[in-house]
Amino acid sequence: MQWLKNGLYPIVGLSCLMMITIVEAQTAPSKARGAATMQLGKMRFPTSCLPQAQVVFNKGAALLASFQYELSRTAFAEVARKDPHCAMAYWGQAMSLYHPLWAWPNAQTLQRGHSDMDTAERLGAKTNRERAYVQAGAIYFQDSATNTAARAIAYSDAMANLHRRYPQDNNGAALYALSLIAVRSPDKAANMSRRMRAIDILKALYLKEPDNPGVAHYLIHATDTPELAHLGLNAARRYAAIAPEAPHALHMPSHIFTELGMWRESIRSNLASAAVAEKNTKSGVDNESGDQIHALRFLQYAYLQTGRNADARRIINEIKRVPGASAEDITNNQSMLQAAYFEETHDWQEASTLVPDPDSYPMIQVLAYAVRAIGEARTGDVAGASTRHREASRSHRGHGSSHEGNGNDGWHGAHRRNPD
Repeated sequence: MQWLKNGLYPIVGLSCLMMITIVEAQTAPSKARGAATMQLGKMRFPTSCLPQAQVVFNKGAALLASFQYELSRTAFAEVARKDPHCAMAYWGQAMSLYHPLWAWPNAQTLQRGHSDMDTAERLGAKTNRERAYVQAGAIYFQDSATNTAARAIAYSDAMANLHRRYPQDNNGAALYALSLIAVRSPDKAANMSRRMRAIDILKALYLKEPDNPGVAHYLIHATDTPELAHLGLNAARRYAAIAPEAPHALHMPSHIFTELGMWRESIRSNLASAAVAEKNTKSGVDNESGDQIHALRFLQYAYLQTGRNADARRIINEIKRVPGASAEDITNNQSMLQAAYFEETHDWQEASTLVPDPDSYPMIQVLAYAVRAIGEARTGDVAGASTRHREASRSHRGHGSSHEGNGNDGWHGAHRRNPD
């Protein structure tokens, strides 16, 4: 179901890219108060920082484990205030910028991460283990022309070394596993080998720390393919209970449920995720509109698979009412969900009249043109379908020329920061 995770539907027939919503922070004090009371699972990440800072560090690490990136950065900044000499506080702030499954970092993000790691190195970690974490992070955020794929490989190699040196460090093992599934190359066999290595590590950790949010979360991501999803089912059923106030934790089980056709479970998962995201946004904990939109997208698909077409259509308009969502996010997601609805329900008459929103992203315009082309072809307008095919090709070329790297930098769409 990669097309669903990426926000694009299979009829496009193109190599589609993850669309990410990078949500700006609300005020730091509001975030800090909200995150302090959130149920996020059991995270024990020992450091040499002062005891009063360690409690907050564990909270930051738990937030990071559930990809609550902005909130985790706020927590690690609080660690630095409580212990100005804690190098790991700056490691944490840098790692809040490391979004391995959602987006490659742009130049500005790399500079911020490099600055954080530079501070961590300047302060000097107090143990060899902490120095290994800082060195690995510094490799990822190195200030050089190293391309993004090479960064991912170099960081994963550094985490492999940390794991070999400190095999009892379960957090290091989990982060190493995450780095393995973040490395993607044209060699499918090598990718699968890394994925299976990650699964082996995470399954062993899950037996030791079933309530560690990172372990359950990363195991879901590692098994998020049709062939492997059954290996992540136990973690999927548990993760929401581990971190019930993290919208991403409530949503992620639905990736496994979707792969396995467990539509009722997927519906429950995404209704819960959307509700918590909306609550957190309205209460000022964080702007989690992207989480809510992402859950609604999966929810629509699950409704469509169970014949609840009226509910699926309602989701299209519900996007307009998501608190904190930008006009850009609303435009892109409404266009995407509308096209998906016509294609999934085979409403070819409606599909044949679909007009791409000129303000939506090029790849979403490609999706709309493709759905309209199918609608026109199905209703006998072959000439119209040919025209739409040419328009889709032009939009795709425009997409390719306007986004560098893997296309994720600066994209705002159905995901929140991220994920996939």
